[in-house]
Amino acid sequence: MQGFVGVRDADVLGVWSPNTKNAAASATYARELGVGDAQAYRSIRDMVADPRIDALWLCGPNQARISNMEEIVATIRDGGGKLRGLACEKPLARNVAEAKTVARLAKSVGLNTRFAMAAGSSEVSLVRSRSHETSPKQKRSRDSRRVSV
Repeated sequence: MQGFVGVRDADVLGVWSPNTKNAAASATYARELGVGDAQAYRSIRDMVADPRIDALWLCGPNQARISNMEEIVATIRDGGGKLRGLACEKPLARNVAEAKTVARLAKSVGLNTRFAMAAGSSEVSLVRSRSHETSPKQKRSRDSRRVSV
């Protein structure tokens, strides 16, 4: 989560974990770091359904990657939420077949995707892009420690 401190034009708005204590602790940590007004969510579906959320950062355990993606995609398909994008920490999947499944699922609902080479956490983090709230000139002048992904 500390890596989010230097990222501009986005806020961490919450986290989900199957362990509710971990989710609550991570949300508190995000607020303490000043990277956003994070809250803990009870499910991935609840996160995707929140209209404040534009994108997800998927950082859960490798063996949960496909089931997490299926829940995200099902929520979008059912009209329960809308996302602009999805980032996924390394590894994308445990093997090539799973990686193709993750990519196919993302593409099936038009998600823009990015895959990061960063140390993982056990949470799914929510982010909201602020790019639609500011002009390019304002973005350049904004304090990079204030806003992060």
